[in-house]
Amino acid sequence: MERTDLSPRPVADPCPNAPPAGQTSAGSVCSDPRIEDYLDQVCAPLIGWVPYAARMELRAELQAHLVSRVAAYQELGSSPDAAVREALAQSGDPQAVAREWVREWERVLPRRKAPPAWYSTLVALGCFAVATRLGFGLIAAAEASGGPDGLLHVGQLGYPLFFAALAILLPMLAGLTTGALLRARFAQAVLAALVMLIPWAIYGLPSTGDPDIKSNLAGFAVLQGAFWIPIGCVSAALGGWLRGRCEPASKRRVMPA
Repeated sequence: MERTDLSPRPVADPCPNAPPAGQTSAGSVCSDPRIEDYLDQVCAPLIGWVPYAARMELRAELQAHLVSRVAAYQELGSSPDAAVREALAQSGDPQAVAREWVREWERVLPRRKAPPAWYSTLVALGCFAVATRLGFGLIAAAEASGGPDGLLHVGQLGYPLFFAALAILLPMLAGLTTGALLRARFAQAVLAALVMLIPWAIYGLPSTGDPDIKSNLAGFAVLQGAFWIPIGCVSAALGGWLRGRCEPASKRRVMPA
């Protein structure tokens, strides 16, 4: 694209030199339904990304450009109908034009500074600490109800669900929450938080003398190292992506601190 400054300006008349009605005119080209439909297809994806005033300016510029192309084709001998078709074909796919405008708009937006690393780690630490505490609760509940005898025992009915909740569901929920609360450094924050939390799983209940519970806590620490780190990092990145998709474009751009 030639323009890089997309700040709103007064919208110019795309057909300033339209002859009187009844003549072949730029004004009649401007009102051609095919051109209006093309402009609608280009501008619709910009809603939520580009402010209204800037969209109207971009629409007027594209309309004026199309009118000029139609006039040029007519001067070369094309009929009005053929000139409109050729001008639209030369302009390209409207969805591709819209994507290019969105990329250009994002490029000129000011970036916001990412939160410091300690803040990101603290957020991840809080989310995964809650998940770890829930994991302790699941282990204690399984022991109290005569459930799995150690995390590596698979002979109990319902253990696959217990294992899935402990190894997959908890880190996934904690990761999604972390990503939804942060703007950057998702994987780094999760990794740093789990490096601090895994020892807590080993010594989470130091006062207990029950060897089964201690064995389960050690197995839980192994689970965290093997499953929570990759699942938590991927889920945090997914949560950050989902947050970005739900935010206005003006809030999406983040640069490192």
